[in-house]
This record gives sequence, C-alpha cells and structure tokens, in this order.
Amino acid sequence: MDAVVDFNACSNTNANTRSLQGLEDYDPEMYNITLADERTYIETFYTSQAGAAIAATTGTISTISSLLIIYLIYKKSKMGFKTVYHRIMLGMSCSDVLASVAIALATLPMPKDMIYPQFEGLVLGNTNTCSAQGFFFIFGALCTTGYLMSLMLYYLLSIHYKKTDKEIATRIEPLLHASTIIYGSAVSFSLLAFEAFNPSPLESWCTAITLPFWCPGQLDEACLIRTKREAYTVRHIMGVHSILVTLVSVGSLMLIVWGVYSQERLFKVYTKNTRHSAQSATTLNRDFQYTRKILKQASGYALAYITVNAFPVISLVMGKDNLGNGAYPICHLILRPLQ
Repeated sequence: MDAVVDFNACSNTNANTRSLQGLEDYDPEMYNITLADERTYIETFYTSQAGAAIAATTGTISTISSLLIIYLIYKKSKMGFKTVYHRIMLGMSCSDVLASVAIALATLPMPKDMIYPQFEGLVLGNTNTCSAQGFFFIFGALCTTGYLMSLMLYYLLSIHYKKTDKEIATRIEPLLHASTIIYGSAVSFSLLAFEAFNPSPLESWCTAITLPFWCPGQLDEACLIRTKREAYTVRHIMGVHSILVTLVSVGSLMLIVWGVYSQERLFKVYTKNTRHSAQSATTLNRDFQYTRKILKQASGYALAYITVNAFPVISLVMGKDNLGNGAYPICHLILRPLQ
C-alpha cells in the first residue's frame, strides 16, 4: 500500500489517536500504514463480547478441573505422588493451569492502546502484560503436550514392554520431566525475546503471532511493526514438535492396543486349556481388566489431544480469511482450554 496516514489523522480509520507502547524503535510510517489498512479492523467472533466470555468461562473451568485433579491425587489417593503416573499427571495438571489461567484472562491483558480497537471485551493491559499472557499460554500448552506424550510412553512401557514403576522412575521419568520443561522454556523464552506475543483478531487472548496479524513477515518483513523474523523459525519448530507428539501418541496407542489384544488371547487360551486354581484365574483376570482400563485412559487422552490440536491443521486448510466467524471459532474457544 502506497498511502501514508498521518499519526493524528487516524480517526478516519476508526483508530482514533493511538500510540503503541514499547514500539518506539519501529518505523512510524509502517505503523501509520498498518492503521490505514482495512484488514487491521476485521471483526470476528474472537473480538466480540461473546468470544471473550467463552474464553473466560472455559479457561476457568479448565483451571478448576486441573486443580481438582491435583487435590484428588494428593488428598484422596493412597499413593499420593509416589507413582510415576501420578507425578506425570501432576506435571500435566500444573502446566494446564498455567495455560488455562492465561486463556481465562481473555482480553484483559491486551494493550489498551493496541491497533485493534474492535475488541469488545474489557481491555486493561499493555505490551508487557500481553507478552506475559502469551508466554504462560504457550509454555503451559507446550508442557501439557509434552506430559501427554510422556504419559503415552509410560503406558507403552508399562503394558507393552512390561516395565515396572521402579524401573521407569529410575531410568526414564527424569528424562521425561526434563525434556518437557526444557523444551517448553526454550520455545517460550525465544518467542518472548523475538517479541512474538501479540493480540490478534483471530484469538481472544494474546498468543504467538505477528503484529499486524496479516503481515506475512518472513516474505515481507517491512510490514512488521512488532515480532522479529526469527520467530518464524521457532514456530516451525513448534509445528514439527506437534507432529512428533501426534506420531508418538498414535504409535504408542497402537502398540498398547496390540499388547492388550495379545494378553486377551493368552488369557483365553490359558483359561481354556490349562488347569489352574480359582485364585490364579482371578489374578489373571484382574491384571487383564487393569490393562483394558489403561487402554481406555490412553485412548481418551489421545483422542482429546487430536481433537484439540486439530485446529491448527484446520486453519491451514481454511486459510486466515475463513477463521473468524461461523462454527470454527466457537468450537475452538470451547475445546482449546479443555484439553
């Protein structure tokens, strides 16, 4: 776009007279051009009062649910946090609390003087609070995903490879916790350093996206008024990680299914062709029922992950122009926090 709009004449584009806090080092001319671009002012379901309300509600429900899981493990379980499974669930729940609280805050941390005046939700923040919201959302979401993969690996080791809890706790568990937290921290701090946490009409909270959201950045860095080009490399890494988690989760689930199926066949053969005591039969049946229970849990976690994380894939197919309204944003706002 060749037109340049004067800073004090932005009212004709519904921008009023705004300055962007923390952007003093960026080109004022590019900022004016952004204010003059009609794409900046698109109204979506995410920018509506209803969008903010749904994000706040589902984020709050998710936070309470994760805190309840932590409480039940600590207070109601006989083993507490002494088992590998419960420690992984603790890590997953704590991570989910961070992401869910960030979502529950909705538009509150967004900068009051941001370039998107179309947000109807209450806006009280600045650039720093927006970056903090985006940081904890991404960190929590990445760690939650990492712990989900850890949980699937735990199920796989327990059922398919017959590893004891002690073996997993000694040799495998420290690596699972360390890799999850290190990866989540590395990505989140990198995005923070590259100024990648910003508001967008395509989300009801601050997240990792360019400013303005319509700027391709990597192809035309000149249109960026915030977000450094290196952030694209980090986002590509996040994409590869999501694919890896999906492959590991699905692959682990397939091996778990095969393990349960094999145990079922052996149990049937044993009970049919072998003389055994009632006590041994009861023990075998109890072990078999336990593995089936784990299979159902693993299937539920895998299905939840695929459902929640299908939205980025759907967005690539639909394109940015079709993401703001209709059923997509409603489903996204409801399901994303409830992972």
